[in-house]
Amino acid sequence: MCFSATASYSASVVLIGAGAYAFHLSGRLNSPWWKLWALVPILFGVQQALEGRVWQLLEAGEPGAAVP
Repeated sequence: MCFSATASYSASVVLIGAGAYAFHLSGRLNSPWWKLWALVPILFGVQQALEGRVWQLLEAGEPGAAVP
């Protein structure tokens, strides 16, 4: 989210929750491709959780957290 750790973790919870629900609903459809599409918000949610961790490390004074 590029705002704070709290914003990133909040977005992570919403995205993973919505993705899990979409993944559950995709089981009712005949095509397995819908399950792959339902994984997209889950992956973005994981990315947001990792970004939240980077924010925490930066706030703790570890500038190396932002360098790949």
